[in-house]
Amino acid sequence: MVSIRSLLSRIYTSPEKKIYELVLKHAKTCSMAVKSFLESLKCLNGGEECLRMLREVSQYEEAADAIRKEVLELLSVSGIPPLLREDFIRLAERIDMVADWIKAAARVLQVIYPLKISDELKENTLRLAEISYRSVELLYEALTAFGVDYRKALGIIREIEEEEDKGDEVYIETLGVLAKLPPNILYVKLVDGIENSIDACEDASDVLEEIIVRAIG
Repeated sequence: MVSIRSLLSRIYTSPEKKIYELVLKHAKTCSMAVKSFLESLKCLNGGEECLRMLREVSQYEEAADAIRKEVLELLSVSGIPPLLREDFIRLAERIDMVADWIKAAARVLQVIYPLKISDELKENTLRLAEISYRSVELLYEALTAFGVDYRKALGIIREIEEEEDKGDEVYIETLGVLAKLPPNILYVKLVDGIENSIDACEDASDVLEEIIVRAIG
């Protein structure tokens, strides 16, 4: 099976290979943003440690955005065909949305910190964040496999879709929990931010799947 790495090594010069390396770095940085958010929920109301984790989310998001811009700059001067260049632009944008949405959730959490929420709501929020982290880690694995074995990457993409389905179920459950509580738009925004980060992982994997299908077709 021809991989993107071997293809680039035969056809393209170093800027194109650098793009792939940056895409991997981009995904991992977004993953670290989600991980920091997840850790902040695990130590919720834990004082400075929780707030430190929330600040880390913003730092990782800013780092991810800088990598995205670097990818776009390299794409503008590379010899990648226009269609593939457009695919990688869309891929970088979708990956970046993972960190964008989790940063939005982190900002809400900072505003309403310290939290006084039910154990049920805390548990559901934590479950959503765990699904988000698993999804972005799978996205990184799929991108890594993309450089080695297309079929393996497609298998991991299927796992991302399954995680997104789980996220939908937990999201609906969480809205049900919120419906029983006094109205609070900030809690809704918090949950929406996490759920949207999960959707962003699937959106990115959809673009990756399009690239693979075109390559092997």
